[in-house]
Amino acid sequence: MNPRFRRIAEEPVHQQFGDGDAQWQAACGGKTTDQGRYIEFISRSLNGSGMNVGVDYLEPGETHLLHLHEEAEEWYYVVRGTALIRVEDDEQLCGPGTGVQIPAGAAHRVHNAGSETCEFLYGFDTGELADLTYVWLE
Repeated sequence: MNPRFRRIAEEPVHQQFGDGDAQWQAACGGKTTDQGRYIEFISRSLNGSGMNVGVDYLEPGETHLLHLHEEAEEWYYVVRGTALIRVEDDEQLCGPGTGVQIPAGAAHRVHNAGSETCEFLYGFDTGELADLTYVWLE
């Protein structure tokens, strides 16, 4: 397949919890209590991009814990479900069609506040997750 065109269903799923996923462990600095799973489809290693883009999934009640990235701006776009998203001191219940801009250095978290899987796109202005520093605040 042309690396510019990627099907999410054909990409590996990475777990954001436990110690079994080497890619996530390398990127997150060894945090084992975060929750969710993600699939990358744009990155330097996948298709030579200077961006990193993927889709994240949280099951009901799961939380992508409060953290920040000093060196990178990030964005979220909710595709499915209901997410309680916090950026610094601002918190909002977000449904499908909601976009969120997260400045570099801003503390943020995502909690699935609904009864179905929450699916949201994410993106960074870095080529790989491993280019980021995760500063965990919970």
